[in-house]
Amino acid sequence: MPASPHITIISTPRPFGRPFGGPLGRPLGKQVLEWLRDNPEWHGRGEILAGSGVAIEDWQDAIGQLLNSKYVEAAGNRRLTQYRVA
Repeated sequence: MPASPHITIISTPRPFGRPFGGPLGRPLGKQVLEWLRDNPEWHGRGEILAGSGVAIEDWQDAIGQLLNSKYVEAAGNRRLTQYRVA
């Protein structure tokens, strides 16, 4: 169904590391990285989210940036993926 001519839909990507993106006013990737540095073993997504305080809807942005910048490494596939500081 086409959009109404009176409505403009603008989609902008959400930038990684919003200045006040996390609950403590820190970039989300930094919160994940700090938690992983304090807990150096392999951890799954749920454990990292619970420990770092990052919301599940922000997970892909945060972990994607950390993996691309090589701060974090991943092992496993799909739901069994585990993460640790590189």
